[in-house]
Amino acid sequence: FAEFIERAGNFGVPLTLLMLSGIPVKGIKSWFEVVRPETAINAKALSNVVVCLRVIVCLLFIGHGWLNLIEKSGLIDQYKALGFTDPAATAHIVGLFELAAGAIVLLKPVRPLLIAFLIWKMGSELFYPHWELFEWVERGGSYGAILALWFALPRTKALLHQTTSPMT
Repeated sequence: FAEFIERAGNFGVPLTLLMLSGIPVKGIKSWFEVVRPETAINAKALSNVVVCLRVIVCLLFIGHGWLNLIEKSGLIDQYKALGFTDPAATAHIVGLFELAAGAIVLLKPVRPLLIAFLIWKMGSELFYPHWELFEWVERGGSYGAILALWFALPRTKALLHQTTSPMT
């Protein structure tokens, strides 16, 4: 199950794109329509997308943190290959850090922290022995979800401010 939720970027990003195409307002038919970037998005739809992205990013961090806490053999091997003398302790520290990152993103995402988490995620994925580039590319949805959340946060605040401020 930890592997499944750690892959939230793989299934969550397409879900977010489906949300942008009109789910549930327009229905399933809208899944097969072209998403037009020039079409304006309203505050409610963007707010829903931000919530979806927060959950996705939270899940990918919690899933990976969980895998570290249960000492998944592939991660332990990775830490051994990197030269850590106590790979299990390293996995526990990384796991706790990633659980905290997931909680922060879910409860109160902060843009500078999102960039730090993105750098952490991208950097740590480069250290898989023998498959560095493949693993890094395969996790593109995870990086995209963090980056999309980073871009969406200020837009959500701006749209909400426009809809709640009185007209002059």
